[in-house]
Amino acid sequence: MEDGRDTIYEAFASRAKAKELGLKRLFIITSDKHLERAMFIYKRIFGQDFEIEGEGVPCGNLLNEKEEKEYLYLLQAFFASFPEQISSPVSWEEWYANHRELYDSYKEIHTKYIGNEGETNQAYMGVKPERT
Repeated sequence: MEDGRDTIYEAFASRAKAKELGLKRLFIITSDKHLERAMFIYKRIFGQDFEIEGEGVPCGNLLNEKEEKEYLYLLQAFFASFPEQISSPVSWEEWYANHRELYDSYKEIHTKYIGNEGETNQAYMGVKPERT
């Protein structure tokens, strides 16, 4: 999704596109270490009206499995306070500004595993829609 800036906002952008196209099923392909977190985010943002499946592909050392687990635990606690149906933000900037504490916590986790050198690991995710 060209509107995505991170996995959360990518899910919002994908949900809007899926609704526009009348889709009810999605298949997510992402790195094996990112899959559990991506699935949690997509299922939480898409809600019960969508069937979402996923497949992880080996990513070697691109991502740190322990770091990804910490992100997942953080997200589970973060989304626990949200209503079942999450409204789409107007923009990524609005989402980021309203949830800055989440991204600050991400940075703390990332620094613990990567350090302060500014190194970042990127994983790219594709979403293949399946028509019902």
